[in-house]
Amino acid sequence: MERLRRSPEAKADLLMRCELFSGLQPGLVMTLAGLASLRRYDRGEIVYYQDTPAAGLFVVTRGRLEVYRADSEGARRTLHTFGPGEVVGEVPVFAGGQYPATASAAAPVAEALFLPRDDFLKLGRERPEILLQMLATLSLRLRRFVGRIEALASQSAPSRLAGRLLELSREQSAADRPARSLVLPSTKAALARTLGMTPETFSRLLRRWQDDGLIRLDRREVELLDPDALRAIAG
Repeated sequence: MERLRRSPEAKADLLMRCELFSGLQPGLVMTLAGLASLRRYDRGEIVYYQDTPAAGLFVVTRGRLEVYRADSEGARRTLHTFGPGEVVGEVPVFAGGQYPATASAAAPVAEALFLPRDDFLKLGRERPEILLQMLATLSLRLRRFVGRIEALASQSAPSRLAGRLLELSREQSAADRPARSLVLPSTKAALARTLGMTPETFSRLLRRWQDDGLIRLDRREVELLDPDALRAIAG
């Protein structure tokens, strides 16, 4: 891990790109920027370990962070992959205690702003509007996670994958309508794990849909050629 030097203005600009803080007043964002330090990680480098004290939260500003749990035999299960503008490790910061999972860099270079727990909570007590903004965003995230858990339990592998591709197209759209092209936010193996399927099944479905003319693949870039057909598969 390397600490990077950035001005408060540069760090405030990075924070404003995060949904969690984008609705805050500029002066408050500048105060948050003064608490934050920018950190750089190489691929595979650990950001924090499962079952260690939650020292603070992280705002991804470059690359991706993968959050996963390891069982007693060392097998990993990816919970989520976070990209620029997303927040990692915030729940245990509020609840206290330990990080429930491990986070590591999932790109050749990943960068994140680190906000220390004690300083952040002190500011939250002084300016409660920041906590209300975070509560609203966390509620939306919880709703999405509940939906994914229900999908894992009740949907087939094609339904889960089609639904996730459509979800990614909405998330990555810069306009009001979904984008027809998207970039997979992690490796195919990591994304397969989040959908509860093997990498082989994941790749086989993508190849079949490409052969059928539903999508076009170029490494991690996916173009949705027939979104209506994918919606039908997703159910």
